[in-house]
Amino acid sequence: MLANFVDWVGDRNPQLMREWKGRWQPRTVAIALALAVLAQGLFMLAWWSQLPDTQTVAVGERYHTYCLTSAPSAYKACLLDGNNRLMVDWERWYLDVFRSLNWLLPLGGWVPSVLFLAADMQREESRGTATFLRLSPQPAAAVLTGKLWGVPSLCGLMFASAVPLHLWVAHQVSADPQFVVGYYLLLAAGTVLLFPLTLLLAAIAGNQQQRSDIFSGLTLVLAGGLGLGFSLTFLLSNLAIAWEGPDAHYFTQATNFPVYWFGHRLNGTRFISYAFTLANLLWLAGWAWTGLKRRFADPQAPVFRKSQAYLLLGYWYTLGLGFVWEEHGLWGAEALQIWHILILMANLAAIAVLSPHRQTLLDWARHRHHRRQYPWQDLFLAENSPAPPAIALAQAGLVGLTAIALLCANHVTTPERLRVLMATLLLGLWSVLLAILGQRCLLLKTNKRVLWAGGTLASLVILPPLSLAIAGIVPDRIPFLWLFTAFPGAALFGTSQPNLGQWLGVATLASLGSGLVYQKHRRYLQHLGRSEWQQLQTTAHQPNLDRV
Repeated sequence: MLANFVDWVGDRNPQLMREWKGRWQPRTVAIALALAVLAQGLFMLAWWSQLPDTQTVAVGERYHTYCLTSAPSAYKACLLDGNNRLMVDWERWYLDVFRSLNWLLPLGGWVPSVLFLAADMQREESRGTATFLRLSPQPAAAVLTGKLWGVPSLCGLMFASAVPLHLWVAHQVSADPQFVVGYYLLLAAGTVLLFPLTLLLAAIAGNQQQRSDIFSGLTLVLAGGLGLGFSLTFLLSNLAIAWEGPDAHYFTQATNFPVYWFGHRLNGTRFISYAFTLANLLWLAGWAWTGLKRRFADPQAPVFRKSQAYLLLGYWYTLGLGFVWEEHGLWGAEALQIWHILILMANLAAIAVLSPHRQTLLDWARHRHHRRQYPWQDLFLAENSPAPPAIALAQAGLVGLTAIALLCANHVTTPERLRVLMATLLLGLWSVLLAILGQRCLLLKTNKRVLWAGGTLASLVILPPLSLAIAGIVPDRIPFLWLFTAFPGAALFGTSQPNLGQWLGVATLASLGSGLVYQKHRRYLQHLGRSEWQQLQTTAHQPNLDRV
């Protein structure tokens, strides 16, 4: 039976079988299982040490977290049984153990897995064997599937060894079977998203490693940060949506907190909350898989086409807007600021994905005169065209989406609508400026142009608000200066807010500044394109003296 299964896997996906054969050796499997059992044993011993001990608790000081009392209070003395021993509150102890397992299983399963995936991809790129994988007769999907489920297979084995303990503790606390099934279903959906995202990040960093050795050690750091950040974001977001209500006490003692999306409650029923979460995870997983296959086939190609990037940005803008919008208006300034931060993060990711490098831009600028028939299509949809026009078009859609949402919201005054709209417009203009400067840095003649671009954008985003905060200029006191940072929504905090004239003035100044910077950048690109074209023309018209 096992031999038939092995033959079936080898016929369907040879790459997966190679990964399994290289890792599933008796020695490595024994070590993985031993480490898993040791970790589980230490975990249970740590919790066992939290139980009350009759030898250490004096008669007059019988107070303990996990003992039965005469009343539900932590300040009541513990009860004693017939043998004069403390009566343990096993239900509470098992519940806390179950809570810890629910938090630790994603962290312990995902973080090592992404590190293994990133290290394997980095090793393939450094050895040059990734090129052989691309040239193999297997489809790209088969090769990548073999990597995704073969490289972290030992981590999956260690995770599977902890499942019986988790199920046993769930049985001890009489956990709802629907919650247990939904918990593992969400973990599976998160894995389907995280693993392709990790390989995509490793592929991008591996391509940059060929240009600069600095990225050799940065890949694992980024992968570890991605695994840890994704795990915490996954747990906290699901704690507010999918696991809110009757399932919240399986993670924390938080009370029921309703979450709405465009006025409809998401965590009212288990079906709606799980359906919403699974739909978003699988949607993003599909896009991560699309970008991974595209990047694997051509390491020099952008991760997404510009048309795909527009769709992804529109999805992200709409998803965030749904959480801050309600029928009677918008949530507070804090929620809007969080939405703007998410928008800024998405815009920075779009800048990194859509911005071509120097040689690609030179090729585009050199041959652009051949595409005079469809200049706008070439500017906004071509893969090798500069990123700022695409970012500007996306921000125009963001402003339009915000305007529609503000018009549909009742009980919102016109000045409030204009302030929110101006804050979103300033955020969009700031994103366009960042795109122009980032694209300009990628035109540098150094191999470290990516580091220059990343450092420049990070400085422009972080240093202005950090300087204002150090100087004690908080948005509540002098909100006008915060309009010149990447967080203009911070000016919406507090009672004193900039007037409409100040909003319009800063928006006009930002529009003119972005336009002038882009015009200078466009003329520089045209100059480079003409120079390259003239060099080619001169080379083409030179006589071949070797034949004379």
